[in-house]
Amino acid sequence: MDNIKRVHLMGLGGAGMSALAKLLKAQGLDVTGCDLKEPHYDLDSISCQLGHSKEHIKNINPDALILSSAVSHDNEEVIEAKNRGIQIFSRAEALSELFNRAKGIGIAGAHGKTTTSSMTGLIFLRAGLNPTVYVGANVPDIGSNAVSGSGENFIAELDESDGTFELFHPTLP
Repeated sequence: MDNIKRVHLMGLGGAGMSALAKLLKAQGLDVTGCDLKEPHYDLDSISCQLGHSKEHIKNINPDALILSSAVSHDNEEVIEAKNRGIQIFSRAEALSELFNRAKGIGIAGAHGKTTTSSMTGLIFLRAGLNPTVYVGANVPDIGSNAVSGSGENFIAELDESDGTFELFHPTLP
């Protein structure tokens, strides 16, 4: 995702996409998004348009489009991005780009990922290690589902259900 300055996320209202949007914004990118429903997560003033429309791509003209796994590739917004030659990434592809640049700690599994990721992130935060944290739920003790830290550690809840966790290369196995 080098040389990308403006990103648009489809499915922004979900836990994973809203957390990713916050991390991308903290990296200095211009971030917008859309979803079929009002977001349940605080978006840190990131604009979220309701619905999906090729007009979003025409009006925003992003460098990259990032898709939730819930968004179909035959969606008119995705097709418009393809027609314009805009780079398209899945949530996991975009997140792994950030994760793999850091000292990554990935947490995957069938049960307990969110709890374990939250607890690990909180331990690192309270220890003053200033980690980046990506979790699939709002964490009351952190106050968000994402923290963009300046430390070397990146703690992330990884989704094993679709095999995309193979894109991630944790420092700690």
